[in-house]
Amino acid sequence: MLIDDRWELGPPIAKGSFGRVFYGTDTSGGPDVAIKLLHSDNVEAATRMARAARKIAHLQHPGIVPILAVTTYTRLTQTHPAVVMELVDTKRTVRDTIASRQPLPLDEAVELLQLVTGAVSHAHMNDVVHRDLKPENLLEDECGRPRIIDFDLAKFTTSTGATFTPTQVAIQMGSPPYSAPELTNAATATPAVDLYSLGVIFAELLTGTPTPTEARLDALPAEATQLIRDLVCPLDERIKNADELASRLAQLEQVGKAA
Repeated sequence: MLIDDRWELGPPIAKGSFGRVFYGTDTSGGPDVAIKLLHSDNVEAATRMARAARKIAHLQHPGIVPILAVTTYTRLTQTHPAVVMELVDTKRTVRDTIASRQPLPLDEAVELLQLVTGAVSHAHMNDVVHRDLKPENLLEDECGRPRIIDFDLAKFTTSTGATFTPTQVAIQMGSPPYSAPELTNAATATPAVDLYSLGVIFAELLTGTPTPTEARLDALPAEATQLIRDLVCPLDERIKNADELASRLAQLEQVGKAA
């Protein structure tokens, strides 16, 4: 299958929430790509998916895998969105790092979370809330740097202040235990839900589990324990934005260097 008269569809790479990802070869001589073929049973949902992909394509940050093109393909006489992305061909995610190296030293865990927080901050500044941050959605590049993928459950704010999502499935968004409690009501999701997820990921990096016991948390440096508790907590007590989290991580970085 040829996508957009340019990219030849290759073998499958992975299956996402609302589509499958394939290798793609650029017949014009450009670099290989990843192609996500989105699928939906109705035109309205397909339109939302394409609209969401175009919104994500505006995110230009080294910590987010970029979208190169949003086009369409035909399956069983129906037209569906196709998203062409930069290929990160390591197939390794932060989940693999946790599995092989748990727990990470404090300085390495802080550095990893700083990189992800910078990308999350960029998304939030562009009115995009990911809503499904977890180790599996942090793809590591050839240098081991994490890059956010899979915005299938994201929430977007338009220039008029209205919000929309790629899909309107009536389920709890996110992936327990990484999803914030308030995601049971998807309509009220704010950027703070991503901060909750980052807190769970940070705890997992430092302890090897996303749900550590109080004893395991207390065994960490006090500043790290407090940061986790200021993220994995009720909404009204949580760190309010990614910039505040970045500031706290910068302070914690000094603790890691001194350790």
